[in-house]
Amino acid sequence: MPLRRKHLSAIVKALVAYGLDISVRGNGTTDPPPGSYTYEEGTVVTVTATPATGNVFDHWELDGVYAGTSPTINVTMTAYHAVVAVFAVAKYSVTVRAGEGGTTNPAPGTYGPYDYGYSFTVTAVPSAGYRFECWLVDGVVNYANPLTVNVSKELSLTATFSPIPKSTLTGTVLDAETASPIAGASIVLDGVSTVSGSDGKYSLTVDGAVYTLTVKAGGYQDHVETVDLSAGGTYTKDVKLTKTPQSTIQGTVRDPAGNPIPQATVSVNGYSTVTDSNGSFVLTVAPRAYTVTVTKTGWRTESLTVDASTAGTYSLTFVLSPAESTIQGTVTDFETGKPIAEAQITVDAYSTKSASDGSFSLTVTPAVYTVTVKKEGYMDWSQTLDATTPGVYVISVQMKKLAPKVNWGLIALIAIGFTALAFAKR
Repeated sequence: MPLRRKHLSAIVKALVAYGLDISVRGNGTTDPPPGSYTYEEGTVVTVTATPATGNVFDHWELDGVYAGTSPTINVTMTAYHAVVAVFAVAKYSVTVRAGEGGTTNPAPGTYGPYDYGYSFTVTAVPSAGYRFECWLVDGVVNYANPLTVNVSKELSLTATFSPIPKSTLTGTVLDAETASPIAGASIVLDGVSTVSGSDGKYSLTVDGAVYTLTVKAGGYQDHVETVDLSAGGTYTKDVKLTKTPQSTIQGTVRDPAGNPIPQATVSVNGYSTVTDSNGSFVLTVAPRAYTVTVTKTGWRTESLTVDASTAGTYSLTFVLSPAESTIQGTVTDFETGKPIAEAQITVDAYSTKSASDGSFSLTVTPAVYTVTVKKEGYMDWSQTLDATTPGVYVISVQMKKLAPKVNWGLIALIAIGFTALAFAKR
């Protein structure tokens, strides 16, 4: 049976098809996915572009020609076609604002656009008399400062500030044991300070904030605590101080005969005092082990250790020996180097004579002296010697002989004799 014309036309049409290539440029995909497809002539193919995270759809290209920015495109298959979905990295701007009472760094304004994921940092800077409250990030509260955000959309950042309220802290510093007021105590709120009055009372006015309160007084343990004064207004805080545990080191300083040594200096690691007329001393110290040292000019220095770690009274007795310096040496003839015996050596109030070998030795109280040596037939010898530090001082004495004395009377008689003899011969 012969085919009719309309049936033949339908068969021919069904046999005609065209290719469609779908591809992407950038980060994204399409529906249908990128690839090569074949469609019957006249088919209308709808392609949808979907960007990857952090990207945006930019435009279509159909057969190399710009074809619009709608995320979907309809392609009528009347011939071969190539369609490309073009994507780009998303870019966003950040707008920074500052409320009354401060500014920002960077300054208020609009910044960017930045690539998706860019890290943007801004700091709120309050004006004098104001404090930072919070950031509003697209209306959402954030208390961080500086604030760092990742740019993933258009952002609005607003810094908010509020006036700083004034807070007054008052109270009384008391002895924890007796409840007696402590005058002259140091009260410090993070650098702002005052001292308690004779009645133990104090008052400090500061900006509302959280502070470290430190109270100190001599003879008492420090008191440290955190106080929250951020709401403003008047706060009352009485502080009770506990006395510092103490040890007493007492004693006497005497000579070997048992006599008291007054005005001797007693030192204990930064503490010091002097003995009274009875040679007694008293020192109040913090409990611990100490080395106690006693010094006095003209006496040997003595030290004792005492473990005063447990609060209490500790007694010590010091016996000082007179400090001594030894001056020794040899007296010799300057020309011959031979020793000179029986030379008189005088050291202020001390004196001795040289031995047969010219040697001598004197024990003296430490001081500065003038050493004088005399011997008949020799010129006197003297020297200043600083023997203030107890020890042995060695000196060498070389004495020069005196020039022979001229007997002018004898010379005159001889001259007269010679003159008389001369006249007699005439």
